[in-house]
Amino acid sequence: MIFLTDACFISHLQELSNSDTIDLRDLLLDCLVGITEPVKEEILHFHLDKYTPISKFLIIPIDQEDFRKVISKYPDIKELDLADQTLWYLGYRQISSKYVILTDDGELFSECYITKIPVMRLPDFVLSLVFQSKITKNQASKCLKFWKKAKRYSKKDLKYWIDFLTEMK
Repeated sequence: MIFLTDACFISHLQELSNSDTIDLRDLLLDCLVGITEPVKEEILHFHLDKYTPISKFLIIPIDQEDFRKVISKYPDIKELDLADQTLWYLGYRQISSKYVILTDDGELFSECYITKIPVMRLPDFVLSLVFQSKITKNQASKCLKFWKKAKRYSKKDLKYWIDFLTEMK
């Protein structure tokens, strides 16, 4: 499986680390993580490469002609910024493969969900780490408490994740 990530996801990972809640960057980088050139540019623009070096990511090229053709068929995707469009495109082109998009960008998440592209937000990723026994339920609970205090996600979503964590064995 290859995770495709965006700058927003990395930024929220860094936020968890900076708050001394948990540092998940090594667990993320234990996986194969891909980005596109436009995502690389965003990571550099926001100086997120100081938190997670670009060299740790697989940079996946885009077939520009096919990209334009596919995007032209989906007017809603044109509303996303270029970095998000390229991630959506890779996910769309590889729906049957093992790509999973990691994003905390609400619009990209929604477009992936609507078009049935595998997608996870950071809390989903954290819960998957609990499921894999890579972090404890207590560590995930600290993340959820941090996000609740920071008002990072909706109350409804947080309640769902808290309930899910509570029911995990």
